[in-house]
Amino acid sequence: MGKRKYFADPPQPKITKAEYEEHRKHTEQSFAGAKLWASGTVLAIDRIENRWKSHCEQYDLDWLKAIIAYEPTEVVTFLKLYLRQKDTNVKTTATLDTYAHNLSQVHIRYAGSRVHPDALQKIHIAVQGTLSREEGLDQQEPIRALMTASDLICVIQCNWVTDNGVLPHERHRVQIATLLLAAAFTGSRPFALINVKYGDLGLFTLRHEGVHYLCLTIMLKVTKNELHRKRPKVYTFMLDDNPTLCLVSHFMALALADSAFATNSIDSPETVFELKPRLGTNALSIPWKPEILDTPIFRRWTTSGDKKIEDSQRLTYNGVNDYFQKLGLQAGFEEPMTSYCLRRGAGNAFNDHAQCNDSIRNLILDHSQGSKIFARNYLSRNIRFDARSAFLGTDCRNDVIIAAHQMSSTIDPDRPIRLTAEQRAAVRRESAIAAVCDERNTQRQEADRLKDLSLQKPYDTAIAQQLATAMQQWEYTCSRIKALLVARYRSRLREIVAEYKFNAPVEDIERQLSGKLQPTERPKTKQKYTFVERSRIAEALLSKSSASTRNQVVKDMAALCKRKDSVLVQRLIRQREAEDEDWEPEEGPIVVNKGRAEDFSNGSMTMAKRSISSDIYSGNIRCRLRIAHSHTKTVERNS
Repeated sequence: MGKRKYFADPPQPKITKAEYEEHRKHTEQSFAGAKLWASGTVLAIDRIENRWKSHCEQYDLDWLKAIIAYEPTEVVTFLKLYLRQKDTNVKTTATLDTYAHNLSQVHIRYAGSRVHPDALQKIHIAVQGTLSREEGLDQQEPIRALMTASDLICVIQCNWVTDNGVLPHERHRVQIATLLLAAAFTGSRPFALINVKYGDLGLFTLRHEGVHYLCLTIMLKVTKNELHRKRPKVYTFMLDDNPTLCLVSHFMALALADSAFATNSIDSPETVFELKPRLGTNALSIPWKPEILDTPIFRRWTTSGDKKIEDSQRLTYNGVNDYFQKLGLQAGFEEPMTSYCLRRGAGNAFNDHAQCNDSIRNLILDHSQGSKIFARNYLSRNIRFDARSAFLGTDCRNDVIIAAHQMSSTIDPDRPIRLTAEQRAAVRRESAIAAVCDERNTQRQEADRLKDLSLQKPYDTAIAQQLATAMQQWEYTCSRIKALLVARYRSRLREIVAEYKFNAPVEDIERQLSGKLQPTERPKTKQKYTFVERSRIAEALLSKSSASTRNQVVKDMAALCKRKDSVLVQRLIRQREAEDEDWEPEEGPIVVNKGRAEDFSNGSMTMAKRSISSDIYSGNIRCRLRIAHSHTKTVERNS
């Protein structure tokens, strides 16, 4: 038998040097584009990186070599010098520890590896010990607020009944109510919820033990890093007779408003509620139109085209969070209400429930590394357990203990939530701000002088350069005034709230002990609504729930999704003109460029509308409108 012959693989065709470099460049770009952190974390890393660069530039250090080396001595020195800067607002050890952690993430960005644990431990010991004592930092971490079911009901009621804010489109009110319920019932991060599309929803009727249920499944595919999950989570919800707390009713209203059902025969909630699985099957799927499967559920308002909700523009995380905080203020909460208040509240509710174990809770909260993250960052530091009754062997009243720490327990409708016009005017008259305003006026006079001189000598480049420098100085001073006013407004409001928080209980106690009777209830004011649909939803919220009420509420929410307040900008600008002018420059920009002037060619309200539509959920919507209105008046003067 002859020797067996082995044949080598045919030679692969070689690529040129240019093609190899192209492949290598493409690979490097893919590495650079990989998302390691969420967008909010990236912004924090960018900020600390800029501060690190400024520090190294000031002391003649190579910032890249220094961050890659990551010497604990150099890092602690950087943190110490940063704390001693005049504009530093770090008051707690936890904040400084976060800065040190963000700086280690800058090291990961450029070195491609984690910092050695020994170096991290040395920096942590220095931050918690030496730096905290020398700089007088507060080492106590604040108790993070969390929302319970009672708190959620207060916010839902505020959204539908008492909120007097003006929205450019009422669909946003329905979307916010839906997001509140979804965040509470799923415990998910807001970024995962705002990325839900129609293709991620499944609506069907289910027959179980002879009873028919209308069910909705929500598949969450996106993580906080904007990456798609390898194994998406699926939540299932059932129809409830209370429509204001029923997630199925809210999603159905949005679907009816978008005409999302594959069959045109479904045009009302009653037609959906009447559907049943046919004989021999246990479920009947209710499909969506194929062309709407990639459409986001929660969308933004735009003024382009025919002025409608844009199908491709989903809500932003910052916009939703700002509107949550606004609702918390309107509801009267003392602590700021954020999306993570709902997430922490959901996590503690799941943890307390007898039928939910640690594995289910960690799966819901995306804690893949066990319970350590939950115990460190989510578990309430307020003990939600009647320890006294447990020790004595009596019936525990955990509900009272939980109610004592609810966010709604601090509701006070009389607590100041914003400064009055007189208080804002007093802030602007303070010496520090008045001095900067005088500096701005002096710079303006110099810029006007140079402008007149440039008109006389239009070809003198030296004068043009001086005018450009003067303009930059004037604009920088205007931005300083804005920043100073915003910071001083906030600090003044905190002072007023602290004073009220001390004086209000004392006055109440003295009034009661002196025999003056407290009113049994606050006088009710008649709330006026722009649309009758919202009025009916508000009435249904305060009345007993029923199937007929549920159907009507779904219809009203679907109708609200197509309503918009056409006089939004006019109403806000009238309110703006009625108030005092906060930090608007005495006169507008000296030079209006042609492109900017053309933006106003269709009317003086164009820029104001754009400014509102760009950040519709921003808590500073009125502030943004003032900027736009000041530019509007400037162009009208120059035209």
